[in-house]
Amino acid sequence: MNGYLDALLGFIGFGCYQIPLRFSKVKGLGFLSFIGIGILLVDIIFIRQFLELWKDPVWFWGSIFSGMLWALGQGFANLSLEELSLAKGSVLFNLNTLGNILVGVFLFGEVTGFSKDLFLILGTGLLLAGAIIVSVSEADNHKEGNLKVGVLLALLAAIFWGIYFAPIKALQISSQLKWPWLLKWEALNPTSNPSTLLVLSGLMMGAGITAFFFGIHGLLKGGYREVGLGAGSAILWAFGMIFSLKAIDILGLAKAIPIINSNVLLYAAWSFFVFKELPKSQIKRVVLGSILVIGGILLLSLS
Repeated sequence: MNGYLDALLGFIGFGCYQIPLRFSKVKGLGFLSFIGIGILLVDIIFIRQFLELWKDPVWFWGSIFSGMLWALGQGFANLSLEELSLAKGSVLFNLNTLGNILVGVFLFGEVTGFSKDLFLILGTGLLLAGAIIVSVSEADNHKEGNLKVGVLLALLAAIFWGIYFAPIKALQISSQLKWPWLLKWEALNPTSNPSTLLVLSGLMMGAGITAFFFGIHGLLKGGYREVGLGAGSAILWAFGMIFSLKAIDILGLAKAIPIINSNVLLYAAWSFFVFKELPKSQIKRVVLGSILVIGGILLLSLS
């Protein structure tokens, strides 16, 4: 039961952490800097784990690099949400599930079979169908900007979020990959797989520093209110990440990921009922598209 509770808490954290952006007067990359400040403040809680990770240069830099990739994805997500509703953006962001699968298959050579290939094809089809259905829904006047630009930016966010765990995964299975440069590096810096919290402390440091510097111009436009909103966004993200990792450990990817990534429905609710970004006539379209995306994620998690 604890695993399902963890997945539900991950669902809530990831389904709410983009909300502070909607309340900020600083938008796009500008708000990214405040998210970065928030993440660095949250990372203070894990300072003991970070100092422990510092002793292991291989995992330290691998975790830092993963965090940098995540922050780049968040930058594109922030920009896309200037053009798109939360409902549309969240559906497109969840295409990162497909990226995770493709990285596993083509970069790390994860074994597949006929049934898994079938799940991969069907899941991809549902994911794309759902994304298309939601992306073409009509917004209220002045609630969205350039649709094409917004979709492109959201897809770029999905790409970075689909690969940001790759450095950590590579280190976890480095002995199986037999990449010469990686084996040589590890030979000079003997290491073993650290705990989840140690890796998360490095990931947050890389994400926080990268986000801060990429959005640093936003500091001139905002004040303590934006720092508070950025901290709120960071706390919700870290909350979602911690409980998602716990859920995956207990339940496995196949059960945990569909629950966590169902946050598209939560963002749809925010978009419709709080921010009034889409007319009520589009509710059925968005819900249908979100359900197709969740179904696609479920099939992909079985592939």
